[in-house]
Amino acid sequence: MRLLELERDYCKVLEKQYFELKGLYEKLKSVRLPSLRRRDITYAIILRMRAYYTLNENIKVFLNKNKAPAASDFFAETVLFYLRWVLDKKRTGLKVCSERKIVLEKSSIQPDISVWFGEQLLAIIECKTQFGWNRSGWENDFLQRKKDLRKTFPKAKAFLVVMTMKNWSQSNADPQKFGKEYFILFGEWPREIKEDEINKQIINPIEDLFKEIIGLSRQTQR
Repeated sequence: MRLLELERDYCKVLEKQYFELKGLYEKLKSVRLPSLRRRDITYAIILRMRAYYTLNENIKVFLNKNKAPAASDFFAETVLFYLRWVLDKKRTGLKVCSERKIVLEKSSIQPDISVWFGEQLLAIIECKTQFGWNRSGWENDFLQRKKDLRKTFPKAKAFLVVMTMKNWSQSNADPQKFGKEYFILFGEWPREIKEDEINKQIINPIEDLFKEIIGLSRQTQR
């Protein structure tokens, strides 16, 4: 086989990922939504993140790369995928977007995830794998983002989802906000968690955040 024939075969594998993701979503439409008192969706997110980290770590080793690509966008995409599924199954009429400006102004914030009812913004969700260099100043940044949000949408809620508790500090934050406004999903890095230990590693289930969003949808019906 020639070089280009082999490359085209590999490109088809890459392009297939979109169809696999879309196909999964179509299949999930016929799957019964698990109780949000359970942790099935949080479990599913960690499975997907484990696979993503494993893939990129293997590529890093194979190609002698110094570091793997950042996982933050993939994490936000995964949270968005399951939030959209839950809101669709609940028939809330809400729309979820990624990186959408909350207003058309050039300097407007673009949250990782935003939740809309028509043109009314109900909530934003910032997604982080961890905080790295900003491990001590993360809450001030989030509160400023929340302040900027309230200038245009005074009633909109702001949430923060962090994939792991590793590599950043929670010590100076308001402990009452964890599990209500701040959500830490896992204790370890996904790739370091064995599947039979996943439930033990879950700290703040993503289902609790989804219940908050569903509650906002009920307010639009009053």
